[in-house]
Amino acid sequence: MEIPYEDAVLHGYFYRAAGEGPKPTPVMHNGFDGAAEEPHFFGAVGGQERDCHALTFDGPGQPAAIHRNGLVFRPDRPQARPGSGARALVVGTVLLPS
Repeated sequence: MEIPYEDAVLHGYFYRAAGEGPKPTPVMHNGFDGAAEEPHFFGAVGGQERDCHALTFDGPGQPAAIHRNGLVFRPDRPQARPGSGARALVVGTVLLPS
């Protein structure tokens, strides 16, 4: 899927749970240079099995964003705006060297 972002788009995947109607939707974002495909194994499929949709995406500086759109990491990453009416659970994964 494509998520509008400034003058470009962020690429990601929407995992739809079975059945109709609204469902909880964790937004799964990988850390540092991880790809949108990695949360597939870290929770997106598990969410579907628990009757949740899931959304994964590459943010600026991550594989699809940097290679397709030249979007680099930036310190002022957009944040949810208070009062926007949006409710989200954002899950991030950071893998550190041992």
